[in-house]
Amino acid sequence: MPQISIIMPCLNVAEYMEECLASVCAQTLKDIEILVVDAGSTDGTLAIVQKFQDRDSRVRLISSEKRSYGYQMNLGISQAVGEYIGVVETDDYIEPNMMEVLYRQIVGTDADYIKAKARAFYDDGIHQTDFVLRPFDTEQTQEVKVVNPSQRPALFVSDNFLWNGLYRRDFLQRFRFNETSGAAFQDVGVLYQMIHAAQKGIYLDKVVYHYRQSNGGASSFSRKGLNFVRTEYEALLDVVREVSEPWRRIYYAKMAWHTINRFHFMSFGTFWEESEQSAAWLQKTLRAALQDGCFGKEDLQPWDWEELQIFLQDYHKLYEVCRERLLKQTSIVRDAFAKLKRDPVIIFGCGAIGRQIPGRLRGCHIDFVGYCDNDEAKQGTSVEKLPVYSLTEAQQRYPQAVFWVANKYHADSIICQLKENGVDDANIYEEKEPLVINHYTLQMLLQEDGL
Repeated sequence: MPQISIIMPCLNVAEYMEECLASVCAQTLKDIEILVVDAGSTDGTLAIVQKFQDRDSRVRLISSEKRSYGYQMNLGISQAVGEYIGVVETDDYIEPNMMEVLYRQIVGTDADYIKAKARAFYDDGIHQTDFVLRPFDTEQTQEVKVVNPSQRPALFVSDNFLWNGLYRRDFLQRFRFNETSGAAFQDVGVLYQMIHAAQKGIYLDKVVYHYRQSNGGASSFSRKGLNFVRTEYEALLDVVREVSEPWRRIYYAKMAWHTINRFHFMSFGTFWEESEQSAAWLQKTLRAALQDGCFGKEDLQPWDWEELQIFLQDYHKLYEVCRERLLKQTSIVRDAFAKLKRDPVIIFGCGAIGRQIPGRLRGCHIDFVGYCDNDEAKQGTSVEKLPVYSLTEAQQRYPQAVFWVANKYHADSIICQLKENGVDDANIYEEKEPLVINHYTLQMLLQEDGL
């Protein structure tokens, strides 16, 4: 019996399959089986899988009768024989020691699952920017964190993925994925039930997984997006009726967040008529849940609560609000990028505002080369892999740099300092309004202007 069964659902991912499968076959932990569950690929994916299967007996191709992520996962789990089960999405790739790191930490314990960090990335073959996904993104975590997930409903909000962990096979087999068509949101129901049921989970402060964000075939912009949300949450209703009040609150809060999030994606085009009936169902369901006290304002971020109120009154209005905001943001971004795309960019200020900038603009191919800060204690250190310079050193290294002023209270004095040191107005950028926008789509919008 192998130590780990790795399930890899796939459909028409020839562009990424070689890199993904190679990273799985190269694992330092050799005692694994690799179950590639294909749903009828026609783009060359199967030829790649066959090549790996011919030279590595651990690779096994399983044909799925349905184009359904849930069906593929259930099929893979039913045939897995490993002590633990891992999941790898076939447009991603993993660290060479991912399985060994996770297995060594969980084996011999009574933990139901173990998870670690992932690094999401945008990659067009020339540029690559990334950001870390943390299951405990609001907490300082020690290297190994052991929790009782069943007592932490908030994990359902912060721990969003299956593929960054290992699961005891007998534990994961207790749950079934919904077998609706497509691949969007079909892990929500299992995640909810799994976190609710788990008595012991282990979280590692280590990046083991690389999550691709620039797959043009991803389902984020599907016009059926609200249908996917409705299907997954509707299927959970019977489960939710039996859980405790905190778990019920988190279910409705995340349903609300997922609903609002789809409208942000919808705003990049016309209203999704294909999702009209599901929008009405979600509106009715969330309105009734609020009236019954199943969740409330305290369960959402202030901006999400504000948008939820618009949605509950008129979901077409929420679309219009999101669309108007997007158009305004696009105008701001185009003006900003005309300046920022010319030369290397140095962020002046490595505090909370400055640290967020590369992440918010990830994938937009701005050449962030470092930070600048007047605090001598910070100079010579690094923030998110970018060096922190003094102004003098920054100017010496990058005489043509654009300085992005990232300080809420001292922006005027920083701008004066830059000018006094010979930096031209054209090479100073002050963000008057945060560029809050979907990064992958922002790339597509900016391509229209050649930026």
